[in-house]
Amino acid sequence: MPDSELARAVFQIGKQTAFDSVVAPTAILHGLEELNIKPLIDAEAFPEQRGDYSPSYLAAVNRKSAEWSISGTPVYEDICYFLDMLFGEATPTGSGPYVYGYSAPLSSKPSVRISTLLKAIEEGAYGVTGAIANTFELNLEPNARPTFSCGGPAYVFDTDTEESLSFRTVNPMHANQAQIYIDDWGGTAGTTEYVGCKLSYALSLDLARSVKECIGSYSPVDWRHGKPEAGSNQLTIGLEFNSASGLSKDMLDELIAVTTTPFRKIVRLKLTSGTNIFQCDFAGFAESAPDDPFIDSDGIATVEFTLSGMYESTLGNWFEAEVTNGLSVLP
Repeated sequence: MPDSELARAVFQIGKQTAFDSVVAPTAILHGLEELNIKPLIDAEAFPEQRGDYSPSYLAAVNRKSAEWSISGTPVYEDICYFLDMLFGEATPTGSGPYVYGYSAPLSSKPSVRISTLLKAIEEGAYGVTGAIANTFELNLEPNARPTFSCGGPAYVFDTDTEESLSFRTVNPMHANQAQIYIDDWGGTAGTTEYVGCKLSYALSLDLARSVKECIGSYSPVDWRHGKPEAGSNQLTIGLEFNSASGLSKDMLDELIAVTTTPFRKIVRLKLTSGTNIFQCDFAGFAESAPDDPFIDSDGIATVEFTLSGMYESTLGNWFEAEVTNGLSVLP
């Protein structure tokens, strides 16, 4: 049953110091429509012949772990929990507002925020220990709230106890707050704002993480950080087809004119509400041309560009994000 259909649901989070050590939640998560937590238990019967037709006599648990996912509306304060879980815990700078900076890991396994996530309903509470973020999606359309999701593996699923915590004042993001910048490869992210009509923005990240399973334990002993694939980390932007200089027709013409070097761009999304800011930079290349360069979107000729993640030397990465909010520390 989706969480939106539950009579009462509260989602809470706590920061762990060890992958396998549950902690009491310290904050309520805001803006979330769903928190799905799932126990993963694999038990197996041993193949055995005993001269009869019984299906089994012996069985054992092979593995026991968990997974989780959330979805909802991003808010400027709580988005930092999930970016911490994806890219490593940020140390905020400034003296109010505060700036949290994030970069996709390049040379080492990041020190991510390991979390206990709790879901409480009227009948009780359950949670996952050792939650690590692996996937992240962010979607924007005109005149609507953005939607986002995040998920990954966890150490274990278990019963838990809801903590008595207060709701906080938070600031939701909205597509009407957004600006999109598109810069050439080798340029500086956030220099050239795209002034044409933007119709969609869809970011999808997969950092190739999993739990570490070893002989001697049916539960994972830690988590692994893998090498992300370019095609599993993509940004798709939908633009009204416009022939004015520097707009979508020029970009499409540039894409189809490529020879040895693919079409490459650096795209910045920036949302601003007062002193609150969320921005992310994605550098990528087009693996192929659009299937249909002129999509009919409510009677509007639309062209979509899909970029796959690629390191860009001026940016110094393929993905970076920055959040400015009023929190000197995450609760």
